[in-house]
Amino acid sequence: MTKSKVSFIIVFYKHLRLMNKCLSSIRRSKSKIKYEVIVVDNSESGISENKLKYPRGIRYIKSPRNVGYGAGNNLGERQAKGEYIFILNPDTELSPKALDNLVSFLDKHKDVAIVAPNLIHETGKVFEDIGTSALTPLRAIFGLSFINKVFSRNRISRGYWLKDIPKNKMREVDVVPGSAFLIRKSIFEKIGGFDENFFLYFEENDLCKRVKDLGYKIYMIPEAEVIHYWKPAEGGEKHKKIFEKSRFYHFKKHFGIFSALFVEAFLRLNKRSAILLSALAVASFLRFYRLSELMAFIGDFGWYYLSARDFLLTGNIPLVGIPSSVPILSQGAIFTWLLAGTLKLFNFNPVSGAYLTSFLGVISTFLTFKLVSEWFGKRVGLIACLITATSPFMVEIDRLPFVVGPIYLLTLFAAWSFTQINKKNSKHFFFLGLWLAILYQFELAGFILLPIIILAFLWNKIQIKRKQILRFILGGLVGLLPFIIYDLQKGVYLQTLGFLGWFATKIFEGFTSIFTGGRNVVPFTPFVSFLQRFIYPNSDNFALAIISFAILFFLNKFKKQKKSVFANKFILLWLFITILGFFIRGVFSEAYMPLTYLPIIVIMSLLFNFLIEKLKRAGFIILTIIIVGNIWFLLNNNFISEKRDYITFKQRLETVDFIIEDTKNENFDLVFRGPGYMFHSADNHYQYLLWWKGNEPVKNSEKSYAIFEYPYSSLKKFEKVFDKGYVKVGVRK
Repeated sequence: MTKSKVSFIIVFYKHLRLMNKCLSSIRRSKSKIKYEVIVVDNSESGISENKLKYPRGIRYIKSPRNVGYGAGNNLGERQAKGEYIFILNPDTELSPKALDNLVSFLDKHKDVAIVAPNLIHETGKVFEDIGTSALTPLRAIFGLSFINKVFSRNRISRGYWLKDIPKNKMREVDVVPGSAFLIRKSIFEKIGGFDENFFLYFEENDLCKRVKDLGYKIYMIPEAEVIHYWKPAEGGEKHKKIFEKSRFYHFKKHFGIFSALFVEAFLRLNKRSAILLSALAVASFLRFYRLSELMAFIGDFGWYYLSARDFLLTGNIPLVGIPSSVPILSQGAIFTWLLAGTLKLFNFNPVSGAYLTSFLGVISTFLTFKLVSEWFGKRVGLIACLITATSPFMVEIDRLPFVVGPIYLLTLFAAWSFTQINKKNSKHFFFLGLWLAILYQFELAGFILLPIIILAFLWNKIQIKRKQILRFILGGLVGLLPFIIYDLQKGVYLQTLGFLGWFATKIFEGFTSIFTGGRNVVPFTPFVSFLQRFIYPNSDNFALAIISFAILFFLNKFKKQKKSVFANKFILLWLFITILGFFIRGVFSEAYMPLTYLPIIVIMSLLFNFLIEKLKRAGFIILTIIIVGNIWFLLNNNFISEKRDYITFKQRLETVDFIIEDTKNENFDLVFRGPGYMFHSADNHYQYLLWWKGNEPVKNSEKSYAIFEYPYSSLKKFEKVFDKGYVKVGVRK
């Protein structure tokens, strides 16, 4: 019996009809070359041989399981007798003369190890991307990523896909398609066949690289054609994971783990993930850039620094924070704990507090994307992320080393837990109670989220079991532990219970003043100013127009929905109850504003999503104008959200350096005259900076220095010895 010249190996998985078409095409080719056909069945259940066309001319091998494409071919090759191995997919058809021309080419070119046909569609058109250069990390980044979609004519990508080489000519390549190629059996065995760590995908890249490493050439010839009935792989997410795993293994094997990690991270980017990463990069830049020079640092900030310092130096854990605007109550101490950890890490450097809040601001930007995407889809989530990243007011607050910084992050945690509860995840009752309690410690006004969530529970008809209520209470108690311990030590339960009495009093006073005519709209004047600084401080009218349209659009959308979704009800309650709370309270504070971020971001994002859907490019341009305009405004206004002068950290540090040098390590007393100087914490920022620099003020010392901040002028009994414009230093005469 004459030995076969060629051994066809066809690895088969389930699709019998296509397999039989492939076998028929081999039979119809009527090649003069002696060949054998080996079918490797990777199907779990297997098939009977008599279901194959021409079973007598076929060697059927049942693999023990679905071992993968490469391993299946290796299994067939071990049974092959031919001089050449023809690797062929079952969803292909061999054209007449294809086999003869491929074999003839290898016979004539001893320096060639692999030759492949042109793959063509059923229509006869040649596939666009067949035969490539070697797959390197650089080529992958430019040829396989979103860059290739956006800049398809980039030189590296064209070089990888060999775009400038005509497909109707013989051409040398580095990699041939794995669906059809002829390889010398001796070379196949010399390199050890397919690497079976590739279950599917990228096995041909690896095989061809090892062939090239031996010094052999690889060609594709147009004289041979194979029809490929290609269609996207079934299995969705499962196949995607297999694809990504094989891709990662390819780069790890040939270029090392670090290259593989970098390339894989980059290739998993799509247009949306690229926008997300860009938004996070912009958020990071706007929050960290020039912090050490421009960071705001006032007395209340210094109070927390001194408290954190004392915590670290004495080991005494503070249980309450700075006194609040409510005379009988204090804020919580959790921010002091966070700040203490940061100061410890950065050797008490004052800028470290702003590093902390800026970092939490970037985290909040990402979590905004996650939460809003959960509610309204990823495009709305991306718009929300971009707004969060570039909102001038949010950037300014995040750059402050102060307790207000983490408030928005805590509202996101609470909203996320409430969302999970709505999805029947009952363990989040504990976390909801925990986040609300911790939020209350950061800002007492955070209490307003409790009635909002209670009303949202009722409106959405979320049924609650006794066990779930107990989980919520337990979470709240854990979050309030510092206050509880403090009250137990003092024997007066103001921190835990006093707020309820104060809250009830203010509700009563607020409604009474409404009905007696004592309430005016003063709180809304600064609230409108906040909205302008939040949205677009370049133009007050434009900012007000945007927020007005956003609210009207949201209300109209809400009204038209026959069955309002959970998130819409939640946002509607959140927006209007917080505004009502300001009105009843009668007092406006910027510290309250992070409590309103989320509903404002959501309604704006929904509006811009609608504009982009309906107006296409025009909607995108409007959003871009706001984003770019806000970035430009921040860069030109020292990263604050309104046009005003303020004293930078650099100026304050220069002031402190002068005093340290002028005192020559002698004791001195400090007098401060500046905004809020009548409050106990007014000079705490200078107290901390002077301590950090090595000479903390000592009360009742003979020598006395005074610091005067704009708009306060020097006192007559002090002689001015230092002048930095907005900051002056005097020595007692």
